[in-house]
Amino acid sequence: MTRSLPDHHDALANGGHNPAGLYHPSYEKDSCGFGLIASLDDQPTHWVVQTAITSLDRLEHRGAVAADGKTGDGCGLLLKKPERFLRAVAAESGIALVERFAAGLVFLSRLEDSAARARQVLDAQLVREGLQVAGWRVVPRTRTPVVPRPCARSRASRWCS
Repeated sequence: MTRSLPDHHDALANGGHNPAGLYHPSYEKDSCGFGLIASLDDQPTHWVVQTAITSLDRLEHRGAVAADGKTGDGCGLLLKKPERFLRAVAAESGIALVERFAAGLVFLSRLEDSAARARQVLDAQLVREGLQVAGWRVVPRTRTPVVPRPCARSRASRWCS
């Protein structure tokens, strides 16, 4: 299902090839990935939700929806950072968060040496960008299906902030 977008948003006019805000056409790559639609001024708008839903619609081609049409890889919308939840989970893991923080989900190798190296590289890059890494934690997971179908192999993942 394709939805039309308002053409008053410069970055999306003419097929999304006009530089605007944080967007520049040189950032485009010919590969699948994810969509990030955000309001930099933290103001909720219908446009942000509508654009995010359109982004999800456009991910179906890469297998975001399984053949049964009901299950997929967890694509969805995060409308607001769940700050209280993230602070509680961080505290449970002994991670102290500052007033303004970000959180990320990183899929790592199951080989601990490779995973440790990837964390070191990411930590170093974040520090180079002027950020402070508060910590890492293993995300609990289950192989129990949310819907009735066999679970696919899940990746090892970690959460960082």
